[in-house]
Amino acid sequence: MLLSRRTTADAAAWSVSATTCTAVSPPGAGTVSVRVTVNGVQSPDTAADDFRYADAEPPPDPSDDLAALESAVQGAGRAGPTLARLAARAAASLEDGRTDVACARLRGFLSTVRIFGAVGRLTDAQVAQFTEHATRIRTTLGCR
Repeated sequence: MLLSRRTTADAAAWSVSATTCTAVSPPGAGTVSVRVTVNGVQSPDTAADDFRYADAEPPPDPSDDLAALESAVQGAGRAGPTLARLAARAAASLEDGRTDVACARLRGFLSTVRIFGAVGRLTDAQVAQFTEHATRIRTTLGCR
């Protein structure tokens, strides 16, 4: 951001103009320091001008994530065995290279989670947890 001073008869006013900067950072994590020079005067070196970055972690492998989902639902009381079976079927489809079938089975898993939540076989927290987990897997797989 550049500040320029405009003098008026009654007071000094500041006008602000926006500048967009683009930088490419090396992979990993680090800090990019932003300094501005206007009319030969460099901006002060402050921590407020430092941008910290980190590469986002890649999503988990869908096969591993499905195994984790299957394990997570096993402790869900009476709903656990049914949900574990649905997750296992989705994993088997994925192993067979049938991503579209795995996506459909995960959609069925999500429907079953909603139904079990509605009838009280799962808590609201379990519904949220299992829905988030299965939806993340579907997103990673590119399901529609």
